[in-house]
Amino acid sequence: MICNMSFASSKRRRPGNAGVTSLEVAVIFGIFIILVFGIIDMSRYLYSQQALTTLVTATARQGYATGSNYNPQGQQVQALVAAYAPLLDGTQVTISVSVNQPAGDFVTIPFAAVEMQVIATYNFTPITPLVSALLGGGTTMTATVTYTY
Repeated sequence: MICNMSFASSKRRRPGNAGVTSLEVAVIFGIFIILVFGIIDMSRYLYSQQALTTLVTATARQGYATGSNYNPQGQQVQALVAAYAPLLDGTQVTISVSVNQPAGDFVTIPFAAVEMQVIATYNFTPITPLVSALLGGGTTMTATVTYTY
């Protein structure tokens, strides 16, 4: 009988500890949610950088195939983003193409290299308020590729 009484008394709740478990769960859950969204933001950032690099490389390839006067603007940029970086916001992407041709012509300067440089920028905005506060509201990504032909 004594054993039953001690077992029964250990199952009773102590006064003053009501709600401690739910408070602990709330704190841990909050930290867990911040961690998950931080991982999502980091994944979005890495994807955006890789997509921007792919976009710049594809744009340089198209510029090489089109000729030295290639400079995509407006709807062409939107089409390139849709084709090569579909998860990026096309309105936040700018692409500039510059071509450096040597002076003279091919006869006077044989095998002269023509350099085409493509630079793309993207305004990345994180979805997590903590990451956004650390980055000051967002950051500008830049990708550059230079083709010589």
